[in-house]
Amino acid sequence: MSSQLGSFYRLYPLFALALLAAVSVWLERFTRVEDTVPSMQLHGGPDFTATETRIRGHDEDGRPSYELHARSLSHFPDRDVIVLEAPSLSLHKGERDTFITAARGEVLPGGEQVELIDEVRIRRPQTADSPALELDTAALTIWPDEQRAHSTQPVELRREHSRATALGMRADNLFGNFELIDQVRVHMPPRTPSRQGSAS
Repeated sequence: MSSQLGSFYRLYPLFALALLAAVSVWLERFTRVEDTVPSMQLHGGPDFTATETRIRGHDEDGRPSYELHARSLSHFPDRDVIVLEAPSLSLHKGERDTFITAARGEVLPGGEQVELIDEVRIRRPQTADSPALELDTAALTIWPDEQRAHSTQPVELRREHSRATALGMRADNLFGNFELIDQVRVHMPPRTPSRQGSAS
């Protein structure tokens, strides 16, 4: 029994050193992980940046449905968002196109929702069936794949010689009609009476 105790006491410093080394390694790794996460949150810098980028989307039949261009694109991992500078979005459906531009924007996690911010302009050229349409607002949320959008900011819509303002808008189909929301005011120029010729 005394010989076993003597062996234990002789080996005890080795066990203690091994345990201390293991704890030191664990603490070093733990501290390294803990230091990495707050550093990323504090700095909040992008982990990826590109310039003059284009992102294309296609419908279920493989036909182009939209194209998103940006002067610069940066991914921020802390929020998992893509920040766009001078984004330009082109939506395609058949022979009809809709063009949307803004000063800046964000692609939210998942890539299905795009937030356009500042100087948002929607332009839809004239077609054989309908006149040209223009809409300006300060912010617009858009789902490119679903071709829908909405805004809770004041909007101004112009179509031919008419102009309408409202406190928001919604479009479940950007190639259909725009629905103006709250305090809608429509300004239409007076019609010029037709002149009838007189016989002399």
